[in-house]
Amino acid sequence: MRISLAIGDKSLLLTGNADDYFDTLSNLFAAWRQERDERDRSDAYHLTITKKGNTYQIAVPDSNLIEAEAGSLVSVIEQIITCAARESMQDYLQLHAATLDSKGDGFTIAGPHGAGKTTLALTALSCGCTALSDEITVIRKANLALGFPRPFRVRPGILELHPSVIPSCIPSLLSTDNITHLLFSIPSLGFYRPETRIRHIFFPVRRSGGTEVQPLTQRETLERLLPQGFNIYQRPDEFMHVLIELVRMTESHEIRYHDHWHAIQTIQQMIHGSS
Repeated sequence: MRISLAIGDKSLLLTGNADDYFDTLSNLFAAWRQERDERDRSDAYHLTITKKGNTYQIAVPDSNLIEAEAGSLVSVIEQIITCAARESMQDYLQLHAATLDSKGDGFTIAGPHGAGKTTLALTALSCGCTALSDEITVIRKANLALGFPRPFRVRPGILELHPSVIPSCIPSLLSTDNITHLLFSIPSLGFYRPETRIRHIFFPVRRSGGTEVQPLTQRETLERLLPQGFNIYQRPDEFMHVLIELVRMTESHEIRYHDHWHAIQTIQQMIHGSS
C-alpha cells in the first residue's frame, strides 16, 4: 500500500500492509491525493501501517508506535493526518468553523461545539452547496478560505435526530467509536470546493420557534470569532490583522433556528438576495 498526499507545504506518504483498507484510506483525503511518487523525498511526513494479527501498528515520526483495532483504524489515521495538515498550514489563520459555498458565494458557520455546525453543513450539502470543511476553516488572506478536506465527523446524535440529512450518494464509514466518517471530498462526487471567498459569517443558536436572523456589528463579530481561533495567539500580530480584515469584508449575523432545513434556506436567500 502506498498513498501520497500533498497537504499544504507538506508531503505525506502513507505506506504499509493494510491493503484491505487501501481504497478507504485512499478516499479519506482524496482531494489531497497526488499521482507522483514521493518515496525519494527526505522531508516527507511518513506514516507506516503494519498489520499485526487483529490490530494495526502505526509508526508516526517522532512518536511511539500507535496501536489501533480494525474498526478504529480509519478514525486514528484521520486524526493523525488532520494534525499533520493543521501543522503544515500554520502559516494561515485557522478557525473552528464550517465553511461552504453556494453558487460561488462562500459562507462560514462559526461557533463552539454543539452549536449545530455539522448539522447545518450537512443540510447545506443536501441543498446544493459545496463544502470546504465542517470544522476547520483555513484563511489564507483577507476573506479567502482554503479547503480542508478532512472527512465530516457525524456523531450518533445527529443521525438519530436527522437521519435524512446526509446525501445518499456520499460514501461513509462507521468506526468503533461510533463516529460516521463522511468522505465528501472524493473529486467525482462534486461536493468539495478547494477555495472560496467568504462573503457571510453566521453564528447559529438553537431555539424553539421560527428562524430569525440578527445582524452583528464588526465588534460583536470579532468578539465571537476570537474564541474560535485555533492558532491566533501563536502569531497574534499577523493573524489578528487577517481576522480583522475578514470581519471587515463580510456580513455577519446570528441565526436562531429550530428547523435546520429552513435555516439553510434562509441563509441561501440572504446570500443570493444580497449578491
